Amino acid sequence: MLRHHALKCALIVFSVVVCQHSFANERVKAAVEQLAGDDLLVAAAVELDGRWVTGVQQELAKRLGEEGNAITGSPAFAMTLGFIESFRSAGAREVVVVLGAGDLNPKAGPIVAITTESPDQGQRVRQLLEGLRAMMPGGPDLAVSQQESLVLVGQKPTVERYAGRERSGPVAAAGQLAALLNDANQAAEEHSPALALVVAPGEEPRRVIRELWPTLPKPFNKITGEMLADEMNHVAVRVTCPPEWKLHVTADTTSEHTAETLEKTIQAAWNLAARKVKENEASNSGWPAVQIVERAASVLTPTRNGSVLEITASHDDPEIVELTAAVILPPIHAAREAARRSTRLNNLKQMALAMFNFESSHDHFPAATAIVDKRGKPLLSWRVALLPYLENSNLYEQFHCDEPWDSPHNLTLLDQMPGVYKDDSHPELAAAGKTTYVVPVHPQSAFPPADGKAVEKTDKYAGQDIYLVPGIELRDMTDGTSNTLMIVQVPPEQAVPWTKPADWEVDLAKALQQLQAAGMQEVLVAFCDGSARVLSLDNERDRANLPKMITRDGKETVEY
Repeated sequence: MLRHHALKCALIVFSVVVCQHSFANERVKAAVEQLAGDDLLVAAAVELDGRWVTGVQQELAKRLGEEGNAITGSPAFAMTLGFIESFRSAGAREVVVVLGAGDLNPKAGPIVAITTESPDQGQRVRQLLEGLRAMMPGGPDLAVSQQESLVLVGQKPTVERYAGRERSGPVAAAGQLAALLNDANQAAEEHSPALALVVAPGEEPRRVIRELWPTLPKPFNKITGEMLADEMNHVAVRVTCPPEWKLHVTADTTSEHTAETLEKTIQAAWNLAARKVKENEASNSGWPAVQIVERAASVLTPTRNGSVLEITASHDDPEIVELTAAVILPPIHAAREAARRSTRLNNLKQMALAMFNFESSHDHFPAATAIVDKRGKPLLSWRVALLPYLENSNLYEQFHCDEPWDSPHNLTLLDQMPGVYKDDSHPELAAAGKTTYVVPVHPQSAFPPADGKAVEKTDKYAGQDIYLVPGIELRDMTDGTSNTLMIVQVPPEQAVPWTKPADWEVDLAKALQQLQAAGMQEVLVAFCDGSARVLSLDNERDRANLPKMITRDGKETVEY
């Protein structure tokens, strides 16, 4: 008896799930049939489900590791998930997009339709959209309209045009799109949200393609307007929700000959792409273009089955894993490095401003070995001397300025390095209390070696008599402040404890080699006018200018 009831309940649940999927198909099909006309180009639909967001988060974390975790922690993901859940609660079920030939006008665009299960739910979704319209890109130019259980969104001319259409009867693309959303081979209880797209031009676009398609160069010359208009039935794409996503693309043609022609053309296109990127490999700037093209050709070259071409891919395909990493990681790394570079340039500007504030108070810049004892022995670096001018007076007061940087007390302050001295690209250095920001020490630079002289500060700071080595004055920079280096960021191998009076001991004849390191193509610098720039170690002009920029009175001409 219990077994009988359990089986009965299971059948009821199964029937409900199947019916839900069937209703989804009918909603999508009805929406496309309502909106599509003879000018149809593309129809697409996606099931509105929060699993798209959580699935993408899981996929990025799995593929990209720490980089993926950093991306998925963005507030944008939580906000998107919140929007989806809000629309789901209001009754939204699927988002359908229809693009016709008349929508290619920049002032028009595609129509977006949101399906619901009843006019009441449609009204709630419409009201939600009206409230959010001000937050949407181009919100004031958008219009929202409701047709029973269907809510239309788009540019005002587009919505007006589609809102006036009457259902024209069966549309082949509508049935194809609805069927794509529901995988007949997938158990109903395991249904995964899907995105589907069908390219199925109507009669009018096919006429235009047939008459106006240009003659293409080799290897694309066999793709004619007549072939596209008369021998291509449709192209269908289906993608299921990450993380266990699957991709299936089909191109349905009228004959095996047409399918074979398309297959050969696609293969020739990949070969051409591979040849071109290899020819320009030297200018790819670190982007693994050759690897991307080769992997993409392997994964995205279709197989032919009679008159149909197919491409399939899935989350567990090793080549997909490698292709994803090759495509996604370089721009992520580039964006992160650009952000870090911006931060480092800002750090340099803050240090340069602190230098000028120090100069205003003392009529000279600090020396590299700024804080010394009565006999001129170096104790603490210029980075410590600048603390009061970097809003770190409390930290400055904690130093024993009559003791060396590595005294038992002063060593306890090493791990309190201010953020302005840290390099976010190398957190291990910050953890060790090391910095890569140094000044160029040379008899002709803005920071000549100490000559043993010391001056006692006329006032006490936090009850201490502090002895400072007087640095140079602005008038000593006869080459011009904009041509004289103040601070340089050296390779991580040359990092120094931030409190230690240690900097870049310049050899003018080998200055470039001193700053070069494996994989390092640029150096960030601040000038004595307060500006900060990036010098390229691969640029001949910057390489030639570097020794000239180090000297403050060498009378060299710096070329820009």
